[in-house]
Order: sequence, then C-alpha cells, then structure tokens
Amino acid sequence: MRNFFNAISEEEILTVTRNGYQIGNQILSDDQMKGLQSHASVVVQSDLWKYINNNLKYLANYRMYNGSKTVDDMVFGKAMLYNLEIINKLFKKISER
Repeated sequence: MRNFFNAISEEEILTVTRNGYQIGNQILSDDQMKGLQSHASVVVQSDLWKYINNNLKYLANYRMYNGSKTVDDMVFGKAMLYNLEIINKLFKKISER
C-alpha cells in the first residue's frame, strides 16, 4: 500500500502556462522543450507504448466488466482509463508543440 502514497510536489511536475512549459517555477528553454518533444514523439510512435496502452485498456475493461464485484471496482477501472487518457493527451500535446 505504501507505493500508492508517493509524495510528489509541484516542483516535480510539468505544467503548461501562458509563458510555456515549466517544471516547478522554472520555465523550460527551447532546447529543453525540443528534447521533451523529441522524447514524446518517440514514445508515442513506439510499438512498446502501443502495447502498454492496449494492456492497460484491457486490464481496465476487464476490471470494469469481468472482474468487478462492487461499484468501486467499476470506478477503479474507469479511473485507470482516465489516467491513461491524461497521459496520452500530455504526450500528444508535447509531441505536437
């Protein structure tokens, strides 16, 4: 259970502002963004990412429809899909910058 309670602060997350992308209070330089963009493009286009996405979708759907014993199980599966959607949108946004 300990691994579910990780302490991530605002200083460690990537955010989008009017001024550009930033991590904590530091606005990323063009070179830093180009590096992130390159990495995001590689990840999104990789077969590994496609298989990971498919695995997570399968597990979420299984959790919702075959493995659910309570409403909470269905909500958990939907939350898995929601998290995956957020990750995919962030990768797409960065790779298209």
